[in-house]
Amino acid sequence: MILRKRFIIETDFDQIRKIPNRTFSAPLLYHLYGQLASGAHCVFISTKEAEYQDNLV
Repeated sequence: MILRKRFIIETDFDQIRKIPNRTFSAPLLYHLYGQLASGAHCVFISTKEAEYQDNLV
């Protein structure tokens, strides 16, 4: 049986809204890449807005 890691990253949507064009910052992308490279099966980015829209990126 293979155990797969799952990471949930909680993010405040108000902070994302302040980023121009709502793009993710390079440090966040490097962090996500690092999690995937270390064996994470999937990475969820959860935002307050996504909870209402039932959207997970």
